[in-house]
Amino acid sequence: MPPHTLPPVVACGAYERDNLGDLLFLVVADHFARGVVDVEYTAPIAVDMSALLGRRITATGPTLTEKPATGIWTVGGEVGSTQREYVYRTAVDDAEWTRFSSLDAADQDALLDEVMNARMESPYVPRPSAFPRNRGARLVLNSVGVSGIGGLTPWRAAVATSALREARYISVRDPKSAELLERLGIPHRLAPDLVHTIASVLPIDASRDSSVLLQLSEGHIRTYGIEAWTDAIVACSELRDHPIRLFVAGSAPAHDSIELYRELIDRVSAERPDWDIALSDARSIDDRVREIATASLWIGSSLHGRILACAYGTKRLSIAKPKVDVYAETWDADFPFGIEPSSLPAAVTAALEHEPDAAHATALADSARRSVVDALAVFTEADDAPESDALAIRIDEVAQLQIAAMRLEHEHAEAVRSGRERAAEALRLAGDRDEQRRARRAAQTELAQARARLQEIETSTSWKIGSRLTSVARALRLPRPSSLRRRGRDDAP
Repeated sequence: MPPHTLPPVVACGAYERDNLGDLLFLVVADHFARGVVDVEYTAPIAVDMSALLGRRITATGPTLTEKPATGIWTVGGEVGSTQREYVYRTAVDDAEWTRFSSLDAADQDALLDEVMNARMESPYVPRPSAFPRNRGARLVLNSVGVSGIGGLTPWRAAVATSALREARYISVRDPKSAELLERLGIPHRLAPDLVHTIASVLPIDASRDSSVLLQLSEGHIRTYGIEAWTDAIVACSELRDHPIRLFVAGSAPAHDSIELYRELIDRVSAERPDWDIALSDARSIDDRVREIATASLWIGSSLHGRILACAYGTKRLSIAKPKVDVYAETWDADFPFGIEPSSLPAAVTAALEHEPDAAHATALADSARRSVVDALAVFTEADDAPESDALAIRIDEVAQLQIAAMRLEHEHAEAVRSGRERAAEALRLAGDRDEQRRARRAAQTELAQARARLQEIETSTSWKIGSRLTSVARALRLPRPSSLRRRGRDDAP
C-alpha cells in the first residue's frame, strides 16, 4: 500500500442498537484510531445509526467477505458467549421475537443467516479464517469479557475458544476472563475498560449540579418488583433535597423500559409528593455523558454508567449485577456495589459521604489508554506470524468438536436410556393405577350390592317379626329366640 495510506481495519461491535456503553466503545475507539488506521465500523446487522452516531453501520459478514483488511477489531463488550439469537433479540420488537421463538431450530438458523448476510459462529468475534479475503487479517480484541465461554455447551465452547486462538492481541477487563484464558493458554492482558479514557475524549466543561441519576434495567425492576424499588427509593431520606432523574442507558429491547420508569415515578410521587422525580430527557450520547459527568450521584445497574461516573469524578453506587459487581470489585471498589432494594438507603448514605479519588480515576484511564495503543500497534507493525497458525487452530478445533460430538452422543444415548426407563416406569405406574381403579370399582359394586341386599332384608317379613320378638324378649328379659339367632338378618320372606 502507498506510504500515506492507513491500514484498513474492520471494527465489529454492538453498534446496531441504543445501548450507551456499546456506542461509547465506537466513540472512544474512533478517537484513538484516528490517524493510525482507517476503520470501518460494523455490526452483525446493518442499520442506520445516523441519529446517535452520525453514520450508517454496515454488516460485518458482507464487509469481510467483500473487502480485504489488514485487521479485524472487536472493541469492548461481553463477546465470549454472545450468540446470534441474542443479537436478534435486541434488534427486534417483542412481537417479532415471539414469532422467531416459535420457529424450529433450522428455520431460526436460516432467518439469522439471512438477516446477518453471512454465517458467523460468533457475532462479535469474526474469525479471519472464516473469510477467504481476510484469512491473513490480524484479529484484535480490546476491553472484552469472555468468561461466559465457561457456561457454553461443549461444541459452542470449542468454537468460541478457537476463535480466540486466532487473535493476535486480547485485552480483557475482568479477572474471571483472565483466569479462563490462563487455563486455555491464550496470551492476554488484564486492563480497565476503554471507556475510562472518556474524559480526555469528551471533556465536559460544566459545573456539578445536585441531581441524582437513577437507572434500573427492565430486568432489575421485574426481578425485584416495582413495589420493592418504590419502597427503597422513598426510604432514602437523603434524596429528598435532590432532583431525581430516571436515566435511560439503553432503549433497545431488553434494556431500560420507559413505561416502567413512568410507573415508578408515579408510585414514588404518590408516596413523596414533595419530591422532584422525573424522567431524564437526555438521549444523545453527548447529553447522556454530560448528565452523568455533572450529577451529584449515580445509582444504576449499567456498567458503563459506573465507569463514566468514575471517569468524571461523580459519586456512585451500583445495583447488583454479576458483571458490574466483578468489575467494581476489581477496579473501583471504594464506592458501593452489589446493592439490592433493601440495602439502597444505607448505600446512598455511604456513597454521598465518600469523596471520589481523582488520582485513581487518572490511573485507570492511563492503563486503558496504554492497552488500546498497544492494540492498534498490532495493525501497523510488521506481520511476522507464521501462515500455518490459522490452519493449526482449525485442525485443533475439529479435534475439540469431535470430542464434543462424542460427549453429545454419549449424553444422547444416556438420555434415550433414561427416557426409556422412565417411560417403562410410567407404563407400570399407569398399569398399577388402572388395576387400582378396577379394584375400587369392583369394591364399590360389591358395596352397592350389599347395601341393596341389606335394604331387601330389612324390608322382609322375617326381619320385621324378628325385630318385634327381640324387643319383647328384652322387655321380659328372655333370651332371643333361637330361630332368629340361627336365621339372623339374611332371612327373606
